[in-house]
Amino acid sequence: MKEKYDIDIIFKRPIEFHSLIVDILIDRLKGKGFVYKNPSEIEKRSFEIIGANLKGIFEGRELSVVMRMIHTTGDYDYESITSFKNKPIESGIEALKKGTKIFTDTRMAYSGINKRKLKELGCEIDCFIDSDEVFKRSKEQNITRSMACIDIAVDLDFEVFVIGNAPTALLGL
Repeated sequence: MKEKYDIDIIFKRPIEFHSLIVDILIDRLKGKGFVYKNPSEIEKRSFEIIGANLKGIFEGRELSVVMRMIHTTGDYDYESITSFKNKPIESGIEALKKGTKIFTDTRMAYSGINKRKLKELGCEIDCFIDSDEVFKRSKEQNITRSMACIDIAVDLDFEVFVIGNAPTALLGL
């Protein structure tokens, strides 16, 4: 029996198609899935689902990072395409412990970073993708706003850069 739902499921790059995502969605629509209202329960269940479907390539802190990447994107391919070189997790922890200046080029990344925790660690975070100076510089130099704000952040001695979805930001580092 074919069931009809008044929804469209469209997968576009960079999110790869994964049948598990469709299965979870259909189960929830049919009322068979886990429907939670508590955000921590939703996150807990999401990580249980992700963990149950991994190949087992990573462990420890690296596994936590990869699981967060999959949770954020819905793309299980991150388990296969991610590598950790030169101890990035340990370096990040050390930078946070010493109270670092963090810059991100997107409001989405900025919103996803816990400001309360950063304050407890003596860290600062900023994003000025929508500032007048960024707009002006991007127009004058014929570059993307992400490139312009990275240039400004480098001049302001930020130490940690969180790059969102604009790969041109990397050109400024």
